[in-house]
Amino acid sequence: MDEKRGRGRPPKDDALTPAERAKRYRDNRRAEKVAIALSRELEDHPPDSPHRLFVELDRALARVAELERQLEQAQLEIKRLQQQAR
Repeated sequence: MDEKRGRGRPPKDDALTPAERAKRYRDNRRAEKVAIALSRELEDHPPDSPHRLFVELDRALARVAELERQLEQAQLEIKRLQQQAR
């Protein structure tokens, strides 16, 4: 005798848990925000528009972060060279 299948869609063997689904959703939302921030074009807006100011602020903050990383690397290199000189 064949076993009768239940109603509805059969469950998947590799289905995500609710927590995994929520994490994937949050990660995708974060990625969308980054993509939107990166796609801002200065030429599309007048010089005094708030959008243009936000774009310039984003770029300035990214440059500051890069310069801070470079400074940290330079300080580590200086420390290493000072220890070698002793």
